[in-house]
Amino acid sequence: DPWQRRRLLTFVVVGAGHAGTELTAALEELARGILLRHYPTIPPSDVRLVLVGSGILPQTATNLAAYAKVQLEARGIEIETARAARVTAGGLAFADGRFLESRCVIWTAGNRVS
Repeated sequence: DPWQRRRLLTFVVVGAGHAGTELTAALEELARGILLRHYPTIPPSDVRLVLVGSGILPQTATNLAAYAKVQLEARGIEIETARAARVTAGGLAFADGRFLESRCVIWTAGNRVS
């Protein structure tokens, strides 16, 4: 089932600070490296990684954050700047009403505004 496969191969990390950015890069290496090596029938384009945050590495120098963003995008990682509203069993709901279907949403953003 293509719909189910897409949900299972979409990995979402909420929070683009140090933990979220590093985790997303590691997931990309794991999913596109090891996973595809063991399951060669999965097209690499079916693996989707999405990093959700208002900005990449906001506590880092601007030039380093910009460099990290370029590197993540070069690796095929999508950057989503919309505000996350809630996580459900089916994926991630954004404050603007959109919904990203995924069976793997990892929250690294904290639990309240600091």
